[in-house]
Amino acid sequence: MRTACMLVLLYGLAWGAQAQPLLLRGTIADSLARQPLAGVHAFLARTTIGTVTDSAGHFHLVIPEGTRGILCLSLVGYASRRFSLEHLPLPDTIFLAPRILTLPTVIVEDSPPRRWKKHLKRFEKLFLGETATARQTHILNPYVLSFTSTWWGKLEAEAREPLIIENRALGYRIRYFLTSFRHEGTTTWYDGEPLFEPLHPSSPQEARRWEEAREKAYRGSLRHFLRALVADRLEEEGFSILICPTREELQRAHGARFLASRKHLLEPADSAGLYSLHFRGYLEITYWQEPEEEAYPSWTGSFRSPGGTQRSWLKLSCPAVTITATGLVRDGACLTQMGYWAFERFASALPEDYRLPALATR
Repeated sequence: MRTACMLVLLYGLAWGAQAQPLLLRGTIADSLARQPLAGVHAFLARTTIGTVTDSAGHFHLVIPEGTRGILCLSLVGYASRRFSLEHLPLPDTIFLAPRILTLPTVIVEDSPPRRWKKHLKRFEKLFLGETATARQTHILNPYVLSFTSTWWGKLEAEAREPLIIENRALGYRIRYFLTSFRHEGTTTWYDGEPLFEPLHPSSPQEARRWEEAREKAYRGSLRHFLRALVADRLEEEGFSILICPTREELQRAHGARFLASRKHLLEPADSAGLYSLHFRGYLEITYWQEPEEEAYPSWTGSFRSPGGTQRSWLKLSCPAVTITATGLVRDGACLTQMGYWAFERFASALPEDYRLPALATR
């Protein structure tokens, strides 16, 4: 079994409990010219909440009070800025610094070079995934990407403009501000700030299909698992967990496993509504209520899991990570995902303000 297929998502955001809405206002200007900037994207990372500044550089966002997250400000040609919503208020005027780009010599060709096409195809598989959802997800402006690679398989990507991604499986159009991407060996790292925009369904049937697909994407996900762990509802939600002490045991077909419980993994953090997740070795998570996709065994080079269940592993690279009661990770760079969760990739991502109807009032 090839359990070494890993994914590290380098983000650290959190969505707090909803309360009274909060109006967030700001003015954005050029740091040199001291003139207002129009068209700046102002958004809460990984949500559907965003806007652009008007001709006077003004923006306003209505957000749930108590939200813990990151306000991102981005405009092509300027260095982006980020503000934690835990440290309000914002400055009266926020300045963006012009970013000087050193452009290489441009060679005009009738079509993209063969090597670039090869890198793009590989990037799409590594970033979007190889699931059924990924097959309906497309980067609409791939020409903004550039790649560097090595003969031993390392691949890095940069984007000079936000990636525009259309996910026809889940019904989202995503503006992804990629800050870094690297794949080496069997591990993929990527970091960026996505802004989700729901697509307009062409019919009630399509709207219903998207709603069902979003719920399916949530069920069995890392976020679903962490929420169930915090609520002490693992069995009710279809999860079971074990601890595998070493990588050698993990790779063995019948390696050692030990029972794990919530009280040994989780404890309240300093702030209200936050929890600290900690464990040693590998946390093995099985989701029993949905089978693997047919493409998963060939992706791993292994046989299907017993009963077709979804099996994933988590590995910590720091003593603990902080999570919210709604199952969101604040310091995701410390958390490596393996197995089924690494298989799904970004095409299966949902905005952090997504709520199942049954969970919205729980």
